Amino acid sequence: MQEVQVGIISKNSKKIIDFYVKTFGFTVLFEDTSGYAELQTEIGVKLVIEPDKMIQEELNKKLSFRQFVRIEVVGMESVISQCQKQEGKLLRPPIAQPYGKIEAYIMDPEDNVIQLFEKL
Repeated sequence: MQEVQVGIISKNSKKIIDFYVKTFGFTVLFEDTSGYAELQTEIGVKLVIEPDKMIQEELNKKLSFRQFVRIEVVGMESVISQCQKQEGKLLRPPIAQPYGKIEAYIMDPEDNVIQLFEKL
């Protein structure tokens, strides 16, 4: 089976790792002293944290883009509350969609946009 990973470019890996572990329950699989880390959910979704300096050196240029992450949750309001406790921001409150989901948008402490969705 092919593995799919979502990557986040981070200025402060420790802060971002804490955000995803405490807000969404990710488990840290690997973390090194450079700030690179691999996190995983119970169902096997992997999140890779890459230090921005490492990526800038690899690409040999300053970064001008951000990543988009989409995460299914159970208990939307409690996840949003935990997000805000971890210095995240609510961008758009939960809205019921006609296709059977509630969706909200948050931002992590480094301005990565996350779409939360919960099945109705």
